[in-house]
Amino acid sequence: MIPVAAQQTLTGRISKLRSAVQTEPDRPELQLHLGVALQESGDLEGAVHSYQRALALDPRSHEAYNSLGVLFASLDDRDTALVFFEAALALQPGAAEIHSNIANIYLERDQTREAVESYRRAALLRPDAPSYHNHLGNALRLEERYDEAEASMRRALEVRPDYAEAYVNLGMLCIDREQLEQAEQYHRRAIELKPDLAQAHVNLAQLLLGRADFAAGWREQEWRWRWKAFPSPKRNFSQPLWKGEPIAGKRILLHAEQGFGDAIQFLRYVPLVAELDAEIVLEVHPELKSLAESSLSVSKLIARGDPVPQFDWHCPLLSLPLAFATDLGSIPADVPYLRAPRHAPCWLHKEREQDLHVGLVWAGNPKNVRDRKRSLSVAALEPLFQVAGVSFYSLQRGPASTDAASLPFAGVDPQTGDFAATAAAIEQLDLVVSVDTAVAHLAGALGKPVWILLPALAEWRWLRDREDSPWYRTARLFRQQQAGQWGSVIDAVAAQLALRSADRSLGR
Repeated sequence: MIPVAAQQTLTGRISKLRSAVQTEPDRPELQLHLGVALQESGDLEGAVHSYQRALALDPRSHEAYNSLGVLFASLDDRDTALVFFEAALALQPGAAEIHSNIANIYLERDQTREAVESYRRAALLRPDAPSYHNHLGNALRLEERYDEAEASMRRALEVRPDYAEAYVNLGMLCIDREQLEQAEQYHRRAIELKPDLAQAHVNLAQLLLGRADFAAGWREQEWRWRWKAFPSPKRNFSQPLWKGEPIAGKRILLHAEQGFGDAIQFLRYVPLVAELDAEIVLEVHPELKSLAESSLSVSKLIARGDPVPQFDWHCPLLSLPLAFATDLGSIPADVPYLRAPRHAPCWLHKEREQDLHVGLVWAGNPKNVRDRKRSLSVAALEPLFQVAGVSFYSLQRGPASTDAASLPFAGVDPQTGDFAATAAAIEQLDLVVSVDTAVAHLAGALGKPVWILLPALAEWRWLRDREDSPWYRTARLFRQQQAGQWGSVIDAVAAQLALRSADRSLGR
């Protein structure tokens, strides 16, 4: 939202530009300036009209094409944006800004190699512009070309020593290299230089939480709402955010955020809020509604997108640990805290009752920025299918579920979208083996033994150097010993499955 004073200034600027355009209608630069001002004000239709008018007056205006690209990129219409950027570049191939804008589109499409080349061109054209070196470094980091990435980030700092964003990227590079103490130092330096840099605070929160410094970590995590790239939009309620105040007799809205796994993990706090004699309205993803309804006692349960009733306070689920001042010793870890609906359809049919019955998940949501590190190919599971006395069931959700057809599963989750059928199946299994995704959280919340396959540097919630989880008492963690190498993890799981299968056959 534009501040009132700035809005008044912008309105005045637009008014003057409109007058100038009426006086001199054949000047394309006036149309271009008017388009920029209208875009800043949120009048995108008017901005497009002005840019098109500028092009009608000057078909070789690379500025107008570039501005149209920026506008459509802001609308997440990347294909259209790229068309305009390429048209601008054809007219002005030496414009570093256009190369950078094209690189941004490639990066959003996860085309990191193409992004690297476009950012490199921008940096070569404008070696005095630190942002291009910094963006190039980040793209190289995503390509895992770490030495080149560091060189580009340090070049950015040579040009501008107080460049906080470059310190953030250096910190993220250190995280990728598992140099966590150095990563923390870089993020703290970024905050010193730019105290309101939300991404630095959010990244610092992950580092603090990962080492179980919960008191500081929960506080830093609240910066997520000020980070533009945060995947969940902030809910701009007029009612106050609950931070632990007395709420007896009041109605509080607890609302899910981020992904399914995040919601499942922190639904454990709902009974604690109920103990404060508050009336609870719980909002969850539609796919989790029936599961929450069968498990949690609240005054009203709604799905995201439903009308929200009146309430006095609100709290996102991931802010509840801060409100309850959760530390490592006070995590609410009683399981199960979720249960499958009584009449949920169960697709699981055990043909060999004497077998060990195991559910498998090998991939997460491909849209998650960490998915390349946490997911593995279905072919990597092959050693597990060599273990005698085990029947496997695919609990895989999303695009990777189609890979199940290539392996000898005894059953496959029908993918209804709702988690109720998955929960009903898990309750009938002996064990779930899963990468770090929603089904792993679901199995833990149901109190089912779950073996979680983790990358070398896992998310903060699994802490560091532990084989157990204080969040899920029935979880066992299998971590990569070397980044990107799943072979030893799968071999360890196969060996433990063989032991469990043998114990079962011996009646132990």
